[in-house]
Amino acid sequence: MPMYSKNDRHRLFNTISVPIMIVDANCHILDANRAVSSWINRPKNRIIGQKCYQLSTENDSPCWETNDVTCPIKLSLESKRPTRLIHEKKFGGQTVIEEVVATPIYNDVNEIDYIVL
Repeated sequence: MPMYSKNDRHRLFNTISVPIMIVDANCHILDANRAVSSWINRPKNRIIGQKCYQLSTENDSPCWETNDVTCPIKLSLESKRPTRLIHEKKFGGQTVIEEVVATPIYNDVNEIDYIVL
């Protein structure tokens, strides 16, 4: 059986047509697939390191502080479970309605290292 390499994982991640981001507990985007770049019309190097709310709400403050929006990352960190929400927000001058799923990824000592959006 062939080995499943890091390069294979990277190709798979970028082949998925659904936008996927990996963020830390402070909402920093650590990785994003090509679908995210297409969705927001921005190259990956201008996505990595940003806060997720800077991209998704175009604000410099967390969405739970500036809007009447529940943050799926915050809920997943608090509940330690996957969270699924429907968000309605303004993006690029348009109203966008989207389903947001936040899935926590745990380390060996059962602490959350990352959230997959």
